[in-house]
Amino acid sequence: SSHNTVSASTTTGSSGTRITRLLDSCTKSLKSLWKFSRPHTIIGTFVSVVALHLTMLPPDIIMSSASASLSIMAFAPEFLKVSGYALSAALLINLYIVGLNQITDIKIDRVNKPDLPLASGEMNKSQALGVVFFALLSGLGLGFSNALGLTSVPLQLTL
Repeated sequence: SSHNTVSASTTTGSSGTRITRLLDSCTKSLKSLWKFSRPHTIIGTFVSVVALHLTMLPPDIIMSSASASLSIMAFAPEFLKVSGYALSAALLINLYIVGLNQITDIKIDRVNKPDLPLASGEMNKSQALGVVFFALLSGLGLGFSNALGLTSVPLQLTL
C-alpha cells in the first residue's frame, strides 16, 4: 500500500515537472519574441497610428464641453474598433520589418547588439524566418482583407 502511495506521488511530481518545463519554455520563447520585436519600435508604431486616427476626429469632439463628452462617448467604440484594426496590421508589419533587419544583420548585431535573440543564439534563423513570414502574411492579410469592413485605402498604402 505504501509502495502505491510513493508511486503515485512520484508520477504527480513528474507531470508537475513537465508542466513547469513547458511553462518555462513558453516564457523563454515569449521573452525572445518580445526582444525580437524591438519594443521601442512598437511604441513608435502605436503612437503614430493612434495619433493619425485622432487627427481624423471631427473638430467638435475636441471641444471641452458636456456635448463634446457625449460625442466622444458615441464615437469611441467605432474609433477603438478602426484604430485597433489598423494598429494590429501595423504592428505585425513592424514585426516583419524589424525581424527582417535582424535576419539580414546577424553578423553585425553579434558585435553591436549581442543581446538580440538572433545574435545571442536565443532564437535560430529558421524560427526568425517563421515569425517574419507569419507577421508579413498576417499584417497584409488584415490590411487587404475587408472581411470586417474595417480596412481602408490609406491603411493599405501604409502597409
